Amino acid sequence: MNENDGRISKTLKERLTLWNLNLNADDHNLVTVRIRNASACSSALLCWTTETDHHFNEDKSMAIPLHPNHPETAGYEICLADTAGWNGVITTLQIRSEDASGGESSLLIEEVAFSKVDHAPVHPIGEVTSVHVSTDSITVNGIVTSGIELQGKTLSLYELASYQHESNPAMLTTPLAVTPAAEHSFAFVVDRFDGHHDRYYSKFAVALQDGAASGPGQLVDHAKYATHMDFDSVNHFPYPVAQSKKGVNVEMTDDAEELGISHALINFTVNESMLNPDDTNRLDAIPFELEGQTYYFNKTYYETMDHKIKLLSDNGVLITIVLILIKDHHRITEIMIHPEAARIEGLGVHGFNVVTGEGFRYIKAATEFLFARYTREDQKYGRVVNYIVGNEIDAQWDWQNMGEKSVHQFVDHYEQALRLFYLVSRKYYDQARVFLSLTNNWMKPHKFDPKKYYRGRDIVDLVNAQSKKHGDYPWHVAFHAYPEDFLNLDTWNDEQALDHWDTPHITFKNLHVLVDYMGRAELLCGHERRRIILSEQGFHTADDSLETERIQAAAYAYSYYKAQFLPEIDLFIMFSHIDVPFFGLHMGLWTQDPATSEGFVPLNRKYIYDVFQYIDTDRSLELTEFAKPLIGISDWNEAIPGFDPSALEARPIPASVPLRIVSDYAGAMDTEGWERADHANHIYIPDDEAHSGEGTLQAEFSATSKKWRGVQKRFSSPYNASPAPILKLSVKLTGYSNEESYHIRVKAFSGKEWAAGTALIDPAQGWVSLALDLSDWDNRHAIDRIKIWAAGDSTRNWAGQLLIDSVAFAAN
Repeated sequence: MNENDGRISKTLKERLTLWNLNLNADDHNLVTVRIRNASACSSALLCWTTETDHHFNEDKSMAIPLHPNHPETAGYEICLADTAGWNGVITTLQIRSEDASGGESSLLIEEVAFSKVDHAPVHPIGEVTSVHVSTDSITVNGIVTSGIELQGKTLSLYELASYQHESNPAMLTTPLAVTPAAEHSFAFVVDRFDGHHDRYYSKFAVALQDGAASGPGQLVDHAKYATHMDFDSVNHFPYPVAQSKKGVNVEMTDDAEELGISHALINFTVNESMLNPDDTNRLDAIPFELEGQTYYFNKTYYETMDHKIKLLSDNGVLITIVLILIKDHHRITEIMIHPEAARIEGLGVHGFNVVTGEGFRYIKAATEFLFARYTREDQKYGRVVNYIVGNEIDAQWDWQNMGEKSVHQFVDHYEQALRLFYLVSRKYYDQARVFLSLTNNWMKPHKFDPKKYYRGRDIVDLVNAQSKKHGDYPWHVAFHAYPEDFLNLDTWNDEQALDHWDTPHITFKNLHVLVDYMGRAELLCGHERRRIILSEQGFHTADDSLETERIQAAAYAYSYYKAQFLPEIDLFIMFSHIDVPFFGLHMGLWTQDPATSEGFVPLNRKYIYDVFQYIDTDRSLELTEFAKPLIGISDWNEAIPGFDPSALEARPIPASVPLRIVSDYAGAMDTEGWERADHANHIYIPDDEAHSGEGTLQAEFSATSKKWRGVQKRFSSPYNASPAPILKLSVKLTGYSNEESYHIRVKAFSGKEWAAGTALIDPAQGWVSLALDLSDWDNRHAIDRIKIWAAGDSTRNWAGQLLIDSVAFAAN
């Protein structure tokens, strides 16, 4: 027996024996063996001894069917949960080859691992081939393996909830339908609705039963969920096309707009969005009817989210939300979080409770309301297209806590939540994408505690196996490709980011490994690859020196180019917008103001800011030139396979146009169609303040002074400003400080392109008249929106008003 790169190599005539195990059989009832079989051997034998029976025998053995002549390593799972001989304490485990040919080929055993499952295995005698769901019926099709005797037998269809398992006989007592087993193929047709109850979310098991026998009989297959949705989703529109892959975890919508992002990530706390079922105060509630019951949602929370999401999506930004549960003391939270989650102070993010009837019902209601709101064709509340279910689930103890669980137990529960979110998404918008979230810990868990932390690759493989077992669906991967050491910037030097599928970590250095692995035939959904997004990664500046900030910017340039030239990567979200010193993380584009205890107060732009802003424009190479010597290259082709400079310009740089102070201008103003924009609390027309006429608009705000805040106006159809390309307006500010400088910024939009001008004003002068000159802007003939902003230059909180009047286009 030889060791080869951490693997155990043996010939087919040898036995691999693991001595002195002392494993509790109930807690280790699943054995996984990873074997690379380069031989014609088609079977191996797993044998064991126990504390009370020290001999190998037939009662304590299980055959392992092998893939002969298989060039890749394959994982073989042997579930022993219903094996009588697997009991007590397991002392020895042995794997024997079963090669009938007597050959002497290499059998590479890479790993033997133990886990725990909660359910006995299903031993199918056929296949449920499809479950078709239409607007009013459900059709379950399948086949019983030929050769199985059907004479005098019946086939029974059972409906199960997501949290019920078909291997439990108690779940198979009352069939939904029964038919004689006349042929080996079968089809059941049942109503989709049973009163208010929608069977779309159920799974279906079929059993073959002897007419004279009692009990559920033999299961034809694992229970299957809907595999074919033969009904239209509520909303229909193509999945939007982003200008580039660039995105950020948005804290400031105004700055996100200035940065020209194409993608935004927002955390969404599901339990905070919903009100307690026994809450009698319905003043801050949005009622929602589902399956005959009324649920109530937090109006304040949703309106805050609406405002942020809509500001971004109206700019053509594709939004990804991370759906999380954060522990608090409200009853709705206790309903929604997993019942076995650890109730320990400091553990903030918990797993979804889809394992009890009440929990499943509330999670489903919360999900339906969410998708109904943010997938509307009219984008009334904004649009969300990507939904990440939980966060960093391979580190479940920290970020998806369900209590101590083996990886198999965890995936069994988590995948039910993932599937529920997918089923809801398909009901409302058939192009929405649902993701699981992983850290960079690919084959080396974050910590070596197997009931709390897992390997990312195991999560992918097990979710894939479970989704296929119960009816496959398009789940995708949201990956966090941080450097292997969060506190080191030079990810190109990562030592544990190796060029093979067994790599401990996947970082930007070996990002192609993830792409290659997800392209395996076993992981396809039908004939389609599962999509990959990079939903969170950043680069920590340990100090505020220019040298450190330059290395941070170099790391971003290197990583963005890596993602840009891997076509299978859809997007790259930068974490974070602003440093988060509370967590010891200085990964932002901005530094955090140390003079305040309030979070996300921007102080200064870092060196990375301009690199980030222009990396997807024609200035990309200019602004990343500095990075090459820091990385140790003279040409980007040395570090970035497939690097193509011509593919870097993904969006035009917005036009900068003059905004001038002009002599006092008074004119009529149409106050219709205006709405609050970034960092404005609300807008109204005051009775006692006007520059001219009766049409003054006032926006009230309270936000960090240097953040842009203001209003915007949409045109019902594109406005042609070519004959009158000067946008005139008058503004007035209140609540200002004489120790600050103040600017007004005015923008004109045409689709995803815009032109803007900025002017320094003195608010002490009262009303100030301005003119934005769009004469040289190519898109002045099709203006669909204008925006008016104001900002100071400090980090103090500025509470005040922006008053606007006399907004009109003029010829000169």
